[in-house]
Amino acid sequence: MVFQQFRPGAFPPGKTPKQHFRARFLAAGFLFAPGCFVQEVPYDPELYFMGEKSAMTVRAFTHGYDLFHPAETIIWHEHIRADARKHWGDHCDAANVPTPWSKLDETSPHT
Repeated sequence: MVFQQFRPGAFPPGKTPKQHFRARFLAAGFLFAPGCFVQEVPYDPELYFMGEKSAMTVRAFTHGYDLFHPAETIIWHEHIRADARKHWGDHCDAANVPTPWSKLDETSPHT
């Protein structure tokens, strides 16, 4: 199975929403819910990194949560900054961790 990442995109000119709208995917870095969410929709312990947004989206929806995006961009995250530290940089063989990220990723269900 080939796992494909979703890429963000801007609304076309003149098509910016005027109010919040239904979301197709959950963004874990911008998630607001009651505290019980973490117990009702727990993170999948078998996933390492890739696939968590899709998995959490489906799990939240099937547990009765409705997902929405705000009408305006409030926050964003850039994953491709070359100078920024990444989680795989300190979860490698050289970091003396119990299981390096590459092994966790190999056994993650997305592969």
